[in-house]
Amino acid sequence: MKFLLQIFLLFIIWFTNTVNATPVFTRVACPSCQLLVSKAENHKQESEVKIGVSNFARSNISENEFSQKAILWESYVLENRAREGNVNVVSGAGSVFKVGDNIIGKVVQKVKPGTNGKIAVVGRQMNNHVNDVAAHLKNNQGFQVEILSDNYLNRTFNIDGVEWSVNSAWDDMVLNPAYDYMKDPITGHITIEYIEQIPMYKLNKQWIEQIQSEGFTIIDIGYPQGLPSESLFYNMEINTINW
Repeated sequence: MKFLLQIFLLFIIWFTNTVNATPVFTRVACPSCQLLVSKAENHKQESEVKIGVSNFARSNISENEFSQKAILWESYVLENRAREGNVNVVSGAGSVFKVGDNIIGKVVQKVKPGTNGKIAVVGRQMNNHVNDVAAHLKNNQGFQVEILSDNYLNRTFNIDGVEWSVNSAWDDMVLNPAYDYMKDPITGHITIEYIEQIPMYKLNKQWIEQIQSEGFTIIDIGYPQGLPSESLFYNMEINTINW
């Protein structure tokens, strides 16, 4: 009887402990879950950051490319500030103008991103081509524009100790009889053997170098329709610009 009573007491103790014990699969409170999930997400993000930094370090990104990205950001900020003041500027990397854009029927062939918010336009022909695009960008869109024309330039160029305007250098090239022997008898144009001696050519190249060094965004609108012939001046411009 005593033995049975002991068994009964042991049964009561076991039953009580079983009822009061915490179940093995008790649900965890939400804050604990959130904490665990949060820690897991943080570890994941930290891992991704480490991988990103590692990949960046192993990449071939050059200092020049990194600098260009910084210029892009700076230009973006300047553009937004200018818009607040209702002034148009050009942002970097062709984000305003890009190859293939159509400007009053002229297709953009090349774009060199700039940093000073101004635009320079080049192309194979001035009349009914470069002049038209420049006038549209300046008068209709409010951009600051330069082209190789006295109407857009408020300066002269020192060529071999002499100050030249665009018009005076052009007239010298066309009308000066000292250059007659340099001209092709059929086209009347100065040939490639002599062109680099002419003040107009030197002025043109000096202008291209200036707009590059001053940070202009340069837009090339190429050849007008129906004009396949080359130009020594235009070829020089395209080859001088670091696209």
